[in-house]
Amino acid sequence: MQLCIKAYAADWRRFMTANKGINWKRLILALVVSLGAGVISWLLTGNSMDMYKNLHKPILSPPGQLFPVVWTILFVLMGIASYIVCETSDADRVEALVLYGVQLFVNIGWSVIFFKFKALWLAFIWLVLLWGLIIFTIWRLFHVNRAYGSISVMGHICRIS
Repeated sequence: MQLCIKAYAADWRRFMTANKGINWKRLILALVVSLGAGVISWLLTGNSMDMYKNLHKPILSPPGQLFPVVWTILFVLMGIASYIVCETSDADRVEALVLYGVQLFVNIGWSVIFFKFKALWLAFIWLVLLWGLIIFTIWRLFHVNRAYGSISVMGHICRIS
């Protein structure tokens, strides 16, 4: 764990030194794209908390009131991580950002399939697709920037678990 934290700190220092500060326009755009995916998902699923209340959930399931707070934090972290990749000079950053966009799209699709259409088996298959895509995205993005990979692992695991 300590090695991971040191690697993350070293990547962050290299990132800030190489970029001489924050490109606020790109950071805001990255946050708008990420949070926008969350807002689109929320708008398309409507009042999905009613369905969530009626599901048979494990004892440790969080209350529905936590979802807006937790999801907002996670989407902000994903936006920051995508900004870091966008500002990285690695040749694979375009592929990394395309994978990130596809993953956001698939995430929106899962919410619609599960909450709006209540197609539980299709939602399960879609979730397996989403897991595979997230694992592949993290694997590819970790090679572009370890800081992004670290943020992604934490955010994605929390988000879809």
